[in-house]
Amino acid sequence: MNSQIRSFLMGAGLLTALLLAVWGLQATEATHSGQSYVAANSAALAMQVPTVDPSTTAEPAPALQPYVNITRAEYESALALWNSQQIKRYNIVANINALSLLRGSWQLVVRATNGTEQIERFGRAESSESVPPGTTAENVRDLTVSGLFERVRSILDDAPAGTPVPGTLSMYYKISFDPTLGYPTVIEGHPNEFPGQSIADADSVTSVTSLTILTDLPGMPSTGNPGR
Repeated sequence: MNSQIRSFLMGAGLLTALLLAVWGLQATEATHSGQSYVAANSAALAMQVPTVDPSTTAEPAPALQPYVNITRAEYESALALWNSQQIKRYNIVANINALSLLRGSWQLVVRATNGTEQIERFGRAESSESVPPGTTAENVRDLTVSGLFERVRSILDDAPAGTPVPGTLSMYYKISFDPTLGYPTVIEGHPNEFPGQSIADADSVTSVTSLTILTDLPGMPSTGNPGR
């Protein structure tokens, strides 16, 4: 009886050992299989991570305009050309395009005496536009040739020393001169806008439509709207 029990126990022990060995092998294979699955999925996930091309998504750097498109030498040359004409009297038609009560077209008759310009008459160049109440000759003096030159000189004098800084108002100007008589024909100012920055109502353009040299006529009134 004891011999049978021992045989049975030995058989059971062998069976248990065999089962444990099989279970250990399966566990090892499962572990390796799990590691392989994680590694494979990690590689797949790495392959699925999108790559970002900075050249296609980066916001472009602001293309800042130079402060002004003319030099002081060009200004002085144009002024000398105008002064050399020695024009005593002229009719000028100019347009203001800006956020201003003076917006629109104006016509002035200007006389130069001893180097000083005086407005003889002024008014709207277009009958559809009205003169704002209280407007005086001094209000439109910037539309005389001397006033236009003074504005150009002021722009040159106010040239900034450094590079425009985001978040601040930085203007740039474009100026043109008449090649024959020298007077300024266009003075325009615009804000430099940085990414994410929007500046409203800062643009302004003053342009001369025509300038006609006049001769003195007797009995010419010194005030009122200029004739056409």
